[in-house]
Amino acid sequence: MQLEIAQSTPTANSIAAFVQARVGLGEIVESEFIRRSFNQAYRLKFASVRRVVAVSVPPTAWWTQCVV
Repeated sequence: MQLEIAQSTPTANSIAAFVQARVGLGEIVESEFIRRSFNQAYRLKFASVRRVVAVSVPPTAWWTQCVV
């Protein structure tokens, strides 16, 4: 899978597709880019109403999660 990049930062839709395909938390219905820094942060909302903040942590991991 190729991630779409906007100004060297993966887009929210690209992160949502990556997480949905590889993590098994269900369908993502909304995604939002929250913050750009060394660790990018994204808000993901799932069809199950679960909400997760996905944080890109290069180079060791693509994301970690914090359920909110």
